[in-house]
Amino acid sequence: MAAIAWHSILSLINMFLLLLLPLMKAHRLSSEREVCTVAQEDADCISTYGIPPEEWKAPCCDEDQGFTCMYSYKGHRCGKKKGWYPANWVNHLSSEAAISAPSGSIPYWQLAESIIQTHRSGNSLTPDSFSVRYGPGSAFLQKLTDKYDWFAFADIWWAAPRRNTPAAEDPGKVIKKYAGGSAARPTAFSDVNGLIAGKKSAGTAGSSQWQFDPSYEDGVPHQKEVLQYAVDLADALNALGVTEPADGRKLWRGGWYSQADLRWVKQCLKERLPLAHAFFMSTSLSADHAKEFVHPMYCKACVAQNNGFPCNVCPGSDQVAVLFKITSKHGKELKEIANNLWEQEFIFLPHTLLRVASVTQMPNDPVEGKDKTEWYGRPLKGRPGKMGGYLVNEQPTYYLIELVDFRDNEIA
Repeated sequence: MAAIAWHSILSLINMFLLLLLPLMKAHRLSSEREVCTVAQEDADCISTYGIPPEEWKAPCCDEDQGFTCMYSYKGHRCGKKKGWYPANWVNHLSSEAAISAPSGSIPYWQLAESIIQTHRSGNSLTPDSFSVRYGPGSAFLQKLTDKYDWFAFADIWWAAPRRNTPAAEDPGKVIKKYAGGSAARPTAFSDVNGLIAGKKSAGTAGSSQWQFDPSYEDGVPHQKEVLQYAVDLADALNALGVTEPADGRKLWRGGWYSQADLRWVKQCLKERLPLAHAFFMSTSLSADHAKEFVHPMYCKACVAQNNGFPCNVCPGSDQVAVLFKITSKHGKELKEIANNLWEQEFIFLPHTLLRVASVTQMPNDPVEGKDKTEWYGRPLKGRPGKMGGYLVNEQPTYYLIELVDFRDNEIA
């Protein structure tokens, strides 16, 4: 009887230990994570890169405060991630904040079933152009040429609840093909944005992003894969939910627009028409980052005449420098999902309706007390140069255009 009793007691002890072990492990992991509390610039640290949390050792940097362990000539030191910002800079809204689809609009995923044709004898297409037939019964038509069109695919509605697709399940994988590119590492950015704005894809991103060369079978397979990627990108962005910058913060976008574009923006202001960019519109929480793209090196005339060498002023008057200041809850926050935290990027879906609140031509005169030859000495601060150093932006004027959500009555 005693042996049976002891056996029962041992069984109970074993059962208790089995129940307790997961709690002990969870406590140990929690305790060891607490060693990563260093939030001081240039403090000593031990890198946690590639190491499971249960093996982290003190001192390591507090990633919740934006610090990471960096290697320098001094050894490993805590440093702030470039572009990091606290979570309370952004409000996360319920799905009810999304824009409802207008009556008669076509959901974007139907573009994946589009019929694309190129120039053939007997059809009305010009050489080097394409037709895209989409929607119910392929009854809707968009031509792809060598020019951008504000109203391309205007009857497509891009905002939608999260869909059960591979792109929605792993949005980072899809968005990385779009965001954070450079001249040395082009992404799908220009190809997809050109196509959904009515301009055929030239396959700028190359074989690193696309399966088909634009010359293969007259370019039809390539145009189809770019259009499919637009659907995937919309799925990925819609999976991120609805966010808006908090406490009066704005989103910013800088770039070069034609005089015809500027006239259309002014018409939207005068007649209270919605302004809707036809492409995936990248913006940033950082005005300084947005201003980098207002540098004259990006204006078409500079690109055409300087063979890649930057200009300090855009030649001619065909294009104007534009800085958008945006108050909206419709930008999709990327944060660290695409490994481009430094850009503080928010992306708007194509044809998101925004209202033009004001258009103001601004001087880019040197700021009092600052050296005009310095890259930061003007309202349109310059940008880092591709070959190192910094480039001054001497463009005499620029347009500050304020946009708000179209249904808002005033600037927040």
